[in-house]
Amino acid sequence: MTTLDLDIIGKETKERTFKYSWKDVILYNLGVGAQPDELSFVYERAKGGLKVFPSYACIVGGIGFPRLSKKGLDGSRFIHGEQMIKLYKPFPKAGELKVVGVCENIFDKGKAAVVHTKITGRTPGGDQVFDAKYIHFYIGEGNFGETADLKQSH
Repeated sequence: MTTLDLDIIGKETKERTFKYSWKDVILYNLGVGAQPDELSFVYERAKGGLKVFPSYACIVGGIGFPRLSKKGLDGSRFIHGEQMIKLYKPFPKAGELKVVGVCENIFDKGKAAVVHTKITGRTPGGDQVFDAKYIHFYIGEGNFGETADLKQSH
């Protein structure tokens, strides 16, 4: 028996707003390895403007992650497997993004469940900025006796 909520497959989360400033962007850029001589990533007045690394989608996307269990997840057994980011346009150097998540599928793999989720970020005007897809292994949550594999969202 799994603690995962299999009924969540295909259902979008409530839209949430992620607000950030140029200071947040610079701190993130430095944290992932931008060097002082890469002015467009570390200086807000750089010629051509401040740039945001595409991997910022991982930070923004965190607020859109679906609630996969009514009992909560055991973080020591919820293991990151894969991740993909698709960038549709560059991140604004500051502002806000509207974020929605969806659990695309949950697969029963016997000793574990494999959870596929997608987070989408858009500007307040509706322009899509990114999709971030995640695959997690939830150890000890397999053998739930259903074929959630057939409930794929599209």
